Amino acid sequence: MRTTSQLLLVVLGVTLVAQIIYGTVAYWMISGSERQNLFTQVANDAYRIAAEIDGVSIDQLANEEIAFPLLRNLGLTGSVSLFDAGDNSDVVRFGSRFVDVESQLLNTDQIRTPYQQGEVCTDRCYAWATVPAVDKQHTLLLITPEKDNVVSLGETLSMRLVSSGVIVLWIAVWAALVLSSTITKKLNAKNKALVYQALHDELTGLPNRNYLFDKMEEALSEAEEASESFSILLMDLDRFKEVNDTLGHHFGDHLLVEVANRLHHKMKKPVTVARLGGDEFAVLVPGANHKKAIEVAKTITLSMLEPVPVDGIELEISMSIGIATYPADGNEAEELLQHADVAMYRAKRSMAKYMVYESNEDGNSIRRLRIMGELRNVIENDELDVHYQPKVCLKTDRVIGMEALVRWHHPELGFVPPDEFIPLAEQTGLIHPLTDWVMQQAMKFCAQLRAEGYELTVAVNLSTFALQDAGFADELALRIVQSDLPANRLELEITESAMMTDLPTASKVLDRIVNQDVQLAIDDFGTGFSSLAYLKKLPVSQLKIDKSFVLDMVSDTNDRAIVKSIIDLAHHMDKVVVAEGVENQECLDFLRSQHCDIAQGYFISRPLPGDGLRQWLRDSPWGKAARTRDVNVIDFISGRKLHSS
Repeated sequence: MRTTSQLLLVVLGVTLVAQIIYGTVAYWMISGSERQNLFTQVANDAYRIAAEIDGVSIDQLANEEIAFPLLRNLGLTGSVSLFDAGDNSDVVRFGSRFVDVESQLLNTDQIRTPYQQGEVCTDRCYAWATVPAVDKQHTLLLITPEKDNVVSLGETLSMRLVSSGVIVLWIAVWAALVLSSTITKKLNAKNKALVYQALHDELTGLPNRNYLFDKMEEALSEAEEASESFSILLMDLDRFKEVNDTLGHHFGDHLLVEVANRLHHKMKKPVTVARLGGDEFAVLVPGANHKKAIEVAKTITLSMLEPVPVDGIELEISMSIGIATYPADGNEAEELLQHADVAMYRAKRSMAKYMVYESNEDGNSIRRLRIMGELRNVIENDELDVHYQPKVCLKTDRVIGMEALVRWHHPELGFVPPDEFIPLAEQTGLIHPLTDWVMQQAMKFCAQLRAEGYELTVAVNLSTFALQDAGFADELALRIVQSDLPANRLELEITESAMMTDLPTASKVLDRIVNQDVQLAIDDFGTGFSSLAYLKKLPVSQLKIDKSFVLDMVSDTNDRAIVKSIIDLAHHMDKVVVAEGVENQECLDFLRSQHCDIAQGYFISRPLPGDGLRQWLRDSPWGKAARTRDVNVIDFISGRKLHSS
């Protein structure tokens, strides 16, 4: 309505301006035209009189009985005078009614000359004209009042302006109404479309974060007034980034649309389902307490059990859901969403389908959010450290390698353990730049030690995501070319669970890595419960016994049996076996008695920074021995097995 009014006022304003311009032009045109018509009419009347009196003597014209009937027959009421053309003397005046006007005109010489015309105004305006008369020996002067010959100019102009103005104004009003109605409809339709876009997700068509916040504010007002509760369920897809990275965004988008459709069909009004961005969704359940919210979470979980077929591939859907309820878990929309987020990540960490918010999680949540927010800058600004833990060959009692372990000493939080920030790096996609940074630092340091006379290998841990990235092998090849380290001095450690996540893809990536002469090791072997049938198919050269079996194997017969079995299994499969977690001499002696190839642990050395490792190499007996180039050790590093020597 506001747009219509504004447009109508604009059109009316333009119309009034046009009317003023039109009136000015019309007045100028009409005034000029009417005046010209008046002068022409007076001249014509003068010629008619001259023609009628042609042949009539001056004496006869001076006779009123003859002159006035003559003028009446001509239909004239003006004033007529005759002047002698020779000496311009006043000969005769007949039918003269405007003596004062004539007297005024006699003061000018031009009225005594024929073929003249003009206008004179006293108490009113008069038109006059002169023509030759009476055998062209005299000049005839005709004076006529203007209103007696023409319609008043003001009346004519007023009639025309009023009539035309009313018509134009009427047309303008209707045109404005029609135009404004059309424009208003289009603007309303466009505004509705813009409002919809501002409040809905483009991909799934679900309400977005802005819409959800509006609904939460409404729910807060209604719940406070009615002393009721409501719940917000925050959820995201597990391993969604793996789908995007491995299969492409087309698969990821299809998966998101399917999830949105299932949520939309399962959740009926007044429940609000929204997509907050990425793979994150939210469900607002009015009137729900914790118990009802858990029932909704179970319904959502059940709706996601069926796989999603995309281009012949069936994708499994798994969600982690966090629940927060008003007023128990917060009194504001932002606070409730934050607490639901805390519960969701607790569910993800504990591998549960859903979790209800608990206030004691707040401290951990703030710390986690801070770590997530600062991790990217820490990587980009080289604010992390790499420590190195030596690995000793038990046959030669010399160090033959080291494992690179990333460390983060935060200026305010202090030491941040790797098992705290590495999972966050995996969740946020920072695991790729983190792994690349550690690999560059480790290869550079190992190359420096090699130049100093230490022939060592360096091991770097890989995450699940690296094995699912088809481009990782190409990036690795580039890093090897850029470094001064031979490819066979680099070892990559992968957990069993990482390989089993997507074994076909992992196998292809591993084959490409091995073809570059890089060594592969299975880390934490024995904890993944993987089928041994896969072990013989994987191109790995080392098995690392998990420290949980090594720490107590001297006193625990079960652990001792497991360690012996893994060593025998590795040797029969022609693989090197590494025991980590060696913390005392008894443990080291037992491993040596079982022909374990390599040992690693605090008894040998804790992880050390670069300069600390250099000092350890100079001081420890294992480090000193490394300065001696042993053929067997060099062969071992190149992939040949010490236990078969």
